[in-house]
Amino acid sequence: MKKIIYIAIVILASFVLASCQKDPIGGTKVQEMSGQWYVQVDIVDASGNVVFEDFNEGRSILLTYNTAADTDNILYVNDQGKFWNFTVQVPCSLSGKTFGSESPVANEAYECKVTLSSGKIVVDGATTPSGQKADYIEFLVNFDDDDLESDGMPGVSYPEAYGGVAYRISGWRYTGFVNDD
Repeated sequence: MKKIIYIAIVILASFVLASCQKDPIGGTKVQEMSGQWYVQVDIVDASGNVVFEDFNEGRSILLTYNTAADTDNILYVNDQGKFWNFTVQVPCSLSGKTFGSESPVANEAYECKVTLSSGKIVVDGATTPSGQKADYIEFLVNFDDDDLESDGMPGVSYPEAYGGVAYRISGWRYTGFVNDD
């Protein structure tokens, strides 16, 4: 009788332990390109040379993430209103870790068109202030409502006013280390 009780307890315990196992949580299809990024905004000319450094006066957090449909070819880019207040969906390529569109796309934060081009992510392509290696992000962006009409220069954007062609946003994947903030 003791053997039967012992076997019953072992079988019951194995069912209880097996039912406690959790299924692994899967990632998103663009998780390699998703994250928080500590970025700076510069104005660059057609050759990519900086003509106005740190236009936004300091670094800010930028987000990249998947769409609700979780496709592997669309990436959200969102500056959380820290620079221009833009949230856009752009085509991406996981194999090359590139993203962007030469054509304007709708801004979901407010009504304007955004051209976000030449986007790339380089694995371990940045060295943070604390000396850590981190992924690097960079892209060019322009806005159709960037007009200095109120400053007496209608039809002229900030980049054009400084001899540039676009804003370049670049930085590293957020590490969470205090020395990198």
